[in-house]
Amino acid sequence: MERWASQAHLDAHFATPHFTKLVPLMDGISKTASLNVCKSALSTARPPRTSKILVLFDSASTCTEQMAELVAEGARQLDHVEVRLRAVPGADNHWDCKGARLKHQAADFHDLLWADGVAAGSPTNLGCVSWRMKKFWDDFSQAGYWAKVDGKVGCAFSSVGGNAGGAEIVNMALNAIMMNFGFSCFGVTDYVDFKHTLHYGASVAKAPRADVDKMVCRRLGRRLAEFVGFYISHRPDVHPLLSSKAKDFERWDGPIPPRDAPREELVRMNELKHQGPVAYPELSDAFLANLPALPQSARPSSAAPKALVYTLMKEFQHSCTAAATGFVVSVLEEAGWTTVVSDDPKDLEVGTASDVGLIVLVNNSGQVSACHRCVRSVLGLQVLTGWFRVQIFDPTKEALTAHLEAGRPVVGIHAALATFLDGQDAAGATPLKATSNLITDVFGTHFVNHPPPQDGRVELSTGLSGEWQQLLAEVPASFSVHDEFYNFTSNPAAAEGVEVLASVDVKSIEGSTMGAQHPLVWCREYGKNKARVFYCSLGHFSAQYRRGTDKIDPVGGIIAAGLKYATARPNK
Repeated sequence: MERWASQAHLDAHFATPHFTKLVPLMDGISKTASLNVCKSALSTARPPRTSKILVLFDSASTCTEQMAELVAEGARQLDHVEVRLRAVPGADNHWDCKGARLKHQAADFHDLLWADGVAAGSPTNLGCVSWRMKKFWDDFSQAGYWAKVDGKVGCAFSSVGGNAGGAEIVNMALNAIMMNFGFSCFGVTDYVDFKHTLHYGASVAKAPRADVDKMVCRRLGRRLAEFVGFYISHRPDVHPLLSSKAKDFERWDGPIPPRDAPREELVRMNELKHQGPVAYPELSDAFLANLPALPQSARPSSAAPKALVYTLMKEFQHSCTAAATGFVVSVLEEAGWTTVVSDDPKDLEVGTASDVGLIVLVNNSGQVSACHRCVRSVLGLQVLTGWFRVQIFDPTKEALTAHLEAGRPVVGIHAALATFLDGQDAAGATPLKATSNLITDVFGTHFVNHPPPQDGRVELSTGLSGEWQQLLAEVPASFSVHDEFYNFTSNPAAAEGVEVLASVDVKSIEGSTMGAQHPLVWCREYGKNKARVFYCSLGHFSAQYRRGTDKIDPVGGIIAAGLKYATARPNK
């Protein structure tokens, strides 16, 4: 009688040479008429191996104890998980709260032997692990268990008197202790809301009363159960990239919830039990296979043309900039270009500018100004406290014009035209004026304002040149998009050499001030050397830059086409 983990394992055994060749030969000399394989003895709905989780804690004020209970709750979000919640033994401190550690059974060494995974939690005491927790592990080692419990999974949590009080140091110390025993300790890349994570373990100031504090504890326990399930209990369906993390990507379109994510929805997501694997495209092998195989710095140097991707944002910070930059870099590197991503103004100023064949401006923001005096009122006196600049580079020293006059291309993406303005408005509604002619000289017009993001219908221009018909062949002639629709100082179609590639149907949106034609995407040839210039005003959201899926977003398709247009000629 042999025991098999699944029907698939048994079927694989039936197909081995041992089974297909030797067993029939043995059957031929046996007294039985035939080999009778009783598959019905193996249930196809056999439950998986039960994962065993130990939540081990010390607590002086019950704060860490409350965290431990939430960690255990998170671990139980997976099915087929058994959780033990244990307090480390040891004498009471004179400062311990009455009843601390008494609600739960005291741990012994057999709990550690029993467990597949351990979540160890300690209060932060002067930036260190509590003495009871440290003594428990010391005693465990000296009792002869060291080097005999390798292969378990570990993680850590800690409560602390206040934010930045040392809890992460304690988590790292607890992880180091468990690693010394041969445990595999992990980090957590998840964010439970826009700015709270648990990279090195769960850390909470005082007791976990706030929703966000409860959520980091639950997520730690959930992740421990997922890794134990995947690596020890052989359950591929509970890997984080198919379970909790996949659900986050599915709901928030990325690993970090947006700033305005409803608190109730965050808590609901955090409390969800495992409901089977979730296949999210950006976490698939196919998507990952399309990401760069090497970092740019590791690629061999060659005569490949170089592109500068300039991302400096001095005022409004577009959250999609990282996704846009990664998209641009991947498209250019696939085309054989090397890329340099920079936010250093010197790279666009005469005398210090990078020698590149292409400049790509991504979501830059910052007004032009000379040095401004920073004056504050202190006890009724006007005090000069410093000087500051808020420009993305000095337009009196700009190197863009020389770059274009040499016949080298420039690409602008989304907010590239929303810089060098006389003010700022995060909502975008305030009409602003240009403080430099540079943007208009290069692109043919300048940003003014935009209505709130909304749905609109984008239409490719009719009568496109043959080159653009080929470049935009995969982009629908008409499509709906949720985006920001920029208003400009003038219609770029009136500028010299401009070809409008796509416009928004002004009847489909509110807030347009551009008249009957509202261009969104255009190109032009600049100067006597006919340097190629391309601009796309769309692209406010990260999802529009997704690659690696079967179907690219239309906005991403347009920007990819613009990059191919700009790089179609030999680098001069």
